[in-house]
Amino acid sequence: MKKENKTRKTIKLRAVNVSVFLLGFVLLFGGFQSQIRNKWNAGSDLRPVYADYEQQPTGSIDVLFMGTSEIHEGVSPMTMYHENGITSYNLATSWRHPITTYYQLEYALKHQTPKLVVCDFAALFEPDLYDALGYKISDTMPDPLVRLKLIHAICEYDKSVDPIDYFLPMVRVHDMWSTMTAADIGEPEDNKNYPPQFRGGMIFMREYDGDDDFEITPELWTPDDSDDTIPQANADYYDKMINLCRSKGITIVMLNMPRVEDAPNKAATWAAMENFFTSRGVKIYDYNTYEAVQALGLDLHTHYRDETHLNWRGAFLFSEHFAQVLKADYSLPDRRGQYADWDKTYSDFAAYYGIGG
Repeated sequence: MKKENKTRKTIKLRAVNVSVFLLGFVLLFGGFQSQIRNKWNAGSDLRPVYADYEQQPTGSIDVLFMGTSEIHEGVSPMTMYHENGITSYNLATSWRHPITTYYQLEYALKHQTPKLVVCDFAALFEPDLYDALGYKISDTMPDPLVRLKLIHAICEYDKSVDPIDYFLPMVRVHDMWSTMTAADIGEPEDNKNYPPQFRGGMIFMREYDGDDDFEITPELWTPDDSDDTIPQANADYYDKMINLCRSKGITIVMLNMPRVEDAPNKAATWAAMENFFTSRGVKIYDYNTYEAVQALGLDLHTHYRDETHLNWRGAFLFSEHFAQVLKADYSLPDRRGQYADWDKTYSDFAAYYGIGG
C-alpha cells in the first residue's frame, strides 16, 4: 500500500512538473512571438492609435475615417475638432486592400457607433494583397476574434498563403531572431511614447520630398488608356463595408482625396468608380480634380509631402475645409467642451506643430 501511494505521489509530481514546464514554455513562446511582432511592426502607429481609440467614451466618436495612406496622412481629427467640434478618428493606414480595411472597420464598430464613416475606397482596383499589409494589420489587431477572421479571409483570398506565417511570426521571419538585441525586447518606443498628434490618428511632420520638376496643371487629369477592372473580391468586401454600416444605421460616404500623382489613371477609372458608388447610393466627395485642388489653395511644395500625399500643412488645410462640409451636410454636433481630454490634447497638438491654440 505504501509503495502504491508513493508511486501515485511520484506520478502526480511528474504531472505537475510537466504541466508547469508546458505552461512556462507556452508563456515564453508566446512572449517571444510577441517580441517578433513588435520588431516586425516597429514604427507602425496602429498599436497606440488602437489603444487610444478603445479608451474613448462610448458614443463619443461621430466620424470614422477608413482607407489608405492618402487619408492616413491627409485628415487631421484634431483640426476638425478644434475648428468645428467634430470628434473623429482616423484609422486609415499605409498600403491598401479592401479585405484589411473591412476587418479594421469591423473591429472599430465594436467600440463606437459613429454617425458617419468616410472611406477613400482607393483599393477598388487593387489586384493584390501584399504580405506586408496582411502581417501589419493582423499583428497589430487587438481583437483576437477579428484577427482570426482576417487571417481566414486572407487565406481564402490567396490559397498560396501559409496561415502559419500569421500565427507564428518566428516562422515568417525565421532569421530575425538572430539580429534581435536587448533594445528590441519589450514594447517598441514608438508605441510607448504617445505624442499628441496620435489623438484621432497620426499626422507626420513631413516636408515636400517629391520631384521638383513636377507641376500641378489641368493636363494631369487627362485620362490615360487604363484597362483596369474591379476584382470581384474587392467589390465584395467594399459591399460588406457598406452593408455593415447600414445595418447599424451608419451613413458611409466615399472621399476621393486631392492626389495629383497618377491623376490620368484616376481620371480613366473614375467613371467605373463613380458608377460603383452611385449604384449603391453612396455619396461621393471628389477632390481629385484640378478645380478642387485650386479651390482648396493647395500648393505642391507647401501642402504636399510628395505627389500623392498631403503633408501636415496640407492635412490641416484640407481637414478644416472638409469639417465644414461634413458639419453642413450631416448636422454633426459641436463636441467642444464636452471632453476635457480632447481640449487638453489639442493644446498639446497645437504646441507640437507650432500653430495657434
